[in-house]
Amino acid sequence: MTRPRFRCDFDPVEVKRFLGNLFVVVPEKASDDFRYTQIGTAITEHVGIDNAGRNVGEIFGPSGLELYCKVWDERRPIRGHAVVEWRRKEHLGYESLLLPLADNFEGVDHFVGMMVFGPAACCSKRITPVGLI
Repeated sequence: MTRPRFRCDFDPVEVKRFLGNLFVVVPEKASDDFRYTQIGTAITEHVGIDNAGRNVGEIFGPSGLELYCKVWDERRPIRGHAVVEWRRKEHLGYESLLLPLADNFEGVDHFVGMMVFGPAACCSKRITPVGLI
């Protein structure tokens, strides 16, 4: 099994210009779900809502929860792109990257992700595992 990057490997100062496109997610072990704790302003502006504090399953249903569980279990980043259909913005596409991070060797403690947006014409739905970054 692959080791996730340590939280200390990720320094927000190094990606300052992208902070509006980043989001942070933590596992909610009691509910077998994942909760968005921070969502960048560029994401909330494009999507039209700030989902900070809400759970992945609540927003995306079983398919979104399955994706996060895959990254959790495999401890590997994943890249995806699709249309913002969950907000009925079929004209808007996005590309995303979900990175599992850890404080120790025990497992994934949280995720940092990034979303960038553009016309939906360039984004068919696809999820791709990413090799070690």
